[in-house]
Amino acid sequence: MMRRIFPLALAVCAITAGARGAVEPAAAEVLATMERVADWQLAHPSPHSPTDWTYGAYDAGVMALAGISESPRFVEAMVKMGEANAWKLGPRSYHADDHCVGQTYAELFLLRRDPRIIAPMRAQFAWILAHPTDGSLDFDPKRNPTAGDRWSWCDSLFMAPPAWIRLYAATGEKAFLGFMEAKWWITSDFLYDKEEHLFFRDSTYFARREANGKKIFWSRGNGWVLAGLARVLQYLPDGDPSRPRFVEQYRQMSDPRLPADGRSVALQPPRSRKLPAPGDQRHGFLLLRPRLGRESRLARSLPV
Repeated sequence: MMRRIFPLALAVCAITAGARGAVEPAAAEVLATMERVADWQLAHPSPHSPTDWTYGAYDAGVMALAGISESPRFVEAMVKMGEANAWKLGPRSYHADDHCVGQTYAELFLLRRDPRIIAPMRAQFAWILAHPTDGSLDFDPKRNPTAGDRWSWCDSLFMAPPAWIRLYAATGEKAFLGFMEAKWWITSDFLYDKEEHLFFRDSTYFARREANGKKIFWSRGNGWVLAGLARVLQYLPDGDPSRPRFVEQYRQMSDPRLPADGRSVALQPPRSRKLPAPGDQRHGFLLLRPRLGRESRLARSLPV
């Protein structure tokens, strides 16, 4: 499964090369660059907590690199990270950002089969199952100060669901899978615009409009969702009743025929030159929508 990331790395280079009019680099060159970047980052850690979402997303990339590199150093670095964390998630029991690092723990368990690796995560997720939080998804902190306890913002769909489904893959406990599926669709029903096939960043964006009167969609956030869908589908069983619905959402968000006419910020900036809020910029995730479809096992059903 992790080997599928390599064609996506080539796609990134192809997009860059195309912009420069250069020749697409060889696979070995791409891999060597990826390894150099990972080595530099491992040698220059950021000041964030090692259980922060920023590290969780980075760790997921290191694990993907480990799946295509002949060197064991990347898996070893992730094991060292987990041991230093005592295999614990972040400090907030419900918060999706603090679950992100669990994606790497579960993948390491699938490689090493050491029950210590997933023990704290398994206990915490079991506790959440026994003590679910079903409050509002309203993201306004004044009206709903516990919004972070729900998957109430679109990028949470990258942070938590892939961790839950990987724990299901590691344990076979269907309760983890069922929780992920149910909570995904609650968030989707709340934030997904069925006309534009894009997610609002959170509920505070529902009524906001660009100067041209068009809806505002956070490009980076939709990139997180698309990547979250891909990482969920990696482990979602073919016969699962919910799989067709996930596939259809992936199809809709990956459709390269989506118009780039300025009606959203998905593929180009809005028509007005001033963006209304930080983060409403284009994002590389979305430039890869067609390639994501071609390189995944969903290729037969994607409109490419």
